[in-house]
Amino acid sequence: QIHASQDAHCFEHIPKGRTEQIRTVVLDHSDAKGPCYARALAQNLWRGEEFYLQIDSHMRFVRSWDIKLLSMLASCKKHSDKPILTTYPADYEPPGRIPTSAK
Repeated sequence: QIHASQDAHCFEHIPKGRTEQIRTVVLDHSDAKGPCYARALAQNLWRGEEFYLQIDSHMRFVRSWDIKLLSMLASCKKHSDKPILTTYPADYEPPGRIPTSAK
């Protein structure tokens, strides 16, 4: 969801050469119906890609997160043909208050 006049600058810097990999649903903030509705809209953007990653705006990543996820996925494939990696993310902490153990 966006507030068009306040959030337009957030969409100015799509990486060059990656525009075909980015799909969006633009929903005015006044039409928002909560996170479950927003996630359902986002899930409808899937077009058969091998991998699908859905995150919340407050997610933070450790170094080499993508390699770590692919390693976890490979390990799971030993037990299932269609593994799913999922988690319940930690609460948001402002950048200056992130515990050292989480970096």
